[in-house]
Amino acid sequence: MHKVALNLHEAFPSYLEKEIKLLLDNTAQNLPLVCNIEPFVVIVNNEKLHIPYRVEFDDDNLDSAPIQQHILACCYTRHHDGFVREKYVKKIISLNEEWVVPYVMQLLGEYVIEILDIIYKNLDKLDVDLYRHFISENKEFYFLTRQRVASYWSCYYRWRYKNKKDYVGFKILNYLDGKSR
Repeated sequence: MHKVALNLHEAFPSYLEKEIKLLLDNTAQNLPLVCNIEPFVVIVNNEKLHIPYRVEFDDDNLDSAPIQQHILACCYTRHHDGFVREKYVKKIISLNEEWVVPYVMQLLGEYVIEILDIIYKNLDKLDVDLYRHFISENKEFYFLTRQRVASYWSCYYRWRYKNKKDYVGFKILNYLDGKSR
């Protein structure tokens, strides 16, 4: 149980500690945070966050305060099941909180095009300045994300989108770079 609290606390800024404790008190039996791949590290509000790359726990509705539901929804975007990630990105995409940004950004560098489509369709709901600030503080992370977008396009979607600019992943990156929508 200690591992659950420690990992979850490391995945969000320290000012959310009280909310995370309440979340864990409500769900500790159903929230074994298992991460079999090294977490990715980003900076948010001058804090180093260790966000699990993939987690394995049941998709469970939580009857609690909205902020706790948002924290849990962020965790579910790291779920091993792409359908669960897709379901929960819909719940966090319009939340303009600095601690939500890395969870959305990580999804850009993944292969599930349906998730990219959700992000693209909701670009107008993003606080683009918040995302650009995150990018400026996490340049290596963003560079790796860009490489993954290119790699997944080349491997899985090149046949469908002959021109890279037509692939949704590149459209999102161009938007975040201020080039176009």
